[in-house]
Amino acid sequence: MHNTFERFRELFEERYKLISVLDLGEDSVRYDFFSALIDTLNLKPWEIQLEHAVHPQSFKPRENAKRKRDEKPQIDLWFVYANQHVGVEFAIFKRNKVDGSRINDTEYIFKVLNDMMRLALNAELTNSKAYFVCIADSSMLGKQLWNKQLPAFPGAEYSFDADKLQGLIDSMISAKNRLDERFLYKLREMNLKVTGQLVFDKRVESKTNPLETKALVWEIKWEVNL
Repeated sequence: MHNTFERFRELFEERYKLISVLDLGEDSVRYDFFSALIDTLNLKPWEIQLEHAVHPQSFKPRENAKRKRDEKPQIDLWFVYANQHVGVEFAIFKRNKVDGSRINDTEYIFKVLNDMMRLALNAELTNSKAYFVCIADSSMLGKQLWNKQLPAFPGAEYSFDADKLQGLIDSMISAKNRLDERFLYKLREMNLKVTGQLVFDKRVESKTNPLETKALVWEIKWEVNL
């Protein structure tokens, strides 16, 4: 997959040279990765699915019967290569429109944890591989996450289980509504420990967007807590 990650970085860099990061969103990251898969793995477009439903046992449906009907959590991207299913979630962490203003790094860490948790649960139940792919500029790079209970971003490894996430909920009121309790319930029930290992970390260059920027990929691992 390293060639795919490098090709993704190259494709996004071409976009980044022409367009302000303020006009770029997660879809740009997603579609450049889509193109990288085609270029490096010789996949056909119809062999790559965007917005793929997660395994139904990876989350606990809400008790409200009216909400159950529209509960369809999805993985951003899904494909098969060398007889192995692969799920990918994407993010873009970038500066605000107002120069020098603080980004919502708390919101970003919820994004990282939620996506890694969802990926791990889905991968365990589908016997697949999983990756978290993101673009981040210097407004996020080096940020200390959750009172130093997680490594500064981008950490070489992020590791957590249900108890650690519950500690985040207990220490931050806002976490209760931002960490998806449907998946947290299953993480506890399945007694899994989730680990994101940084496997790709390279700069993206652009005169249009002068802030230091990186393409980052974590491979998501999991194991049963002992």
